[in-house]
Amino acid sequence: MYNEKVIQEFSNPKNVGVLHGHNAQGTTSNEVTNEIIRLYLLINDGKIQDAKFKAFGGVECIAMCSVTCDLIKGLGLDALQTLSAEKYTSRLGELTSDNSKLLLVQIKQTLDNAVADYYKRLAKAQKK
Repeated sequence: MYNEKVIQEFSNPKNVGVLHGHNAQGTTSNEVTNEIIRLYLLINDGKIQDAKFKAFGGVECIAMCSVTCDLIKGLGLDALQTLSAEKYTSRLGELTSDNSKLLLVQIKQTLDNAVADYYKRLAKAQKK
């Protein structure tokens, strides 16, 4: 059912866990797939220095979250908009299930939530 690349990433996910010292966090849950994703980001000078995730989900969810963290490290916040299905398929092979399409939307929302959290924390720190 899953290709070898997806199974390999699921079996040996990178970037799993809480990122201590993070300054951004985003969480989403999907009622259709029952998957929960939480991303932790460390952002410096508008660039993502490090990223980790925790997820409650299936094979594709874990694999895609692991790849997401690799894809976004070093990117500027504006460049997050360039994440596309093609970038995932280049790493994981063809993602054709309806679930993978829902996951792409959920991951994008999780990233948006994390960036919003970053700006909220930044504004709060500037008020001090």
